[in-house]
Amino acid sequence: MYKYKAVLFDLDGTLLNTSFDLAEALNYALNKNGYPTYSTERVVQMVGHGIPNLIKTATNAPEDVLLKIRGDFREFYREHLTDKTLPYDGIVDLLTDLNKNGVKTAVVSNKYDLASKILIETFFGGLIDYVVGEHGCPVKPDPYMCDLAIKTLGVDKSACVFVGDADTDINTALNAKIDCISVTWGFRSREFLISNGAKNLVDSVLELQFKL
Repeated sequence: MYKYKAVLFDLDGTLLNTSFDLAEALNYALNKNGYPTYSTERVVQMVGHGIPNLIKTATNAPEDVLLKIRGDFREFYREHLTDKTLPYDGIVDLLTDLNKNGVKTAVVSNKYDLASKILIETFFGGLIDYVVGEHGCPVKPDPYMCDLAIKTLGVDKSACVFVGDADTDINTALNAKIDCISVTWGFRSREFLISNGAKNLVDSVLELQFKL
């Protein structure tokens, strides 16, 4: 049924709508340290290159202040990871069917590693074969985490595809030399994705399933 033997997924904006909890955590940390807060829509536009980059983009603060805000963010986010976060419609059914048909799955995220693992276990326990997030390693679009996931799954690159919602994911797939499918229900618009090199787009989980 499926042409790929392994599917690598981005997390935020692809499998889970984490926008509200991310925005609340960021705004909590910004407010605590005397910085202006942002709308959820604006936070979503800044997400995708890891938490350190998100906080730097939001504040342009000196390094010592960035470290303080990052610590406050992580402390708050750890306690509120799943307050408003939910899987996108149809994702659980898709992962269940991939699993049933022997297709291996991984999550490759610029979210820090522990949070990525907790979220996957909470919402998709047993349906994802491997999860890797930022843990002091090169982050997307560097292919490091993607290559690590593929090696762990034990599948040839020609049989792998990366599914994501951002330009970061497009470039990660390009750098890792694997196919890419861009979803339009996440944190970036169809127009943005096309302007950033997306060649293969889907507007629904059902459409994604047909392309896998």
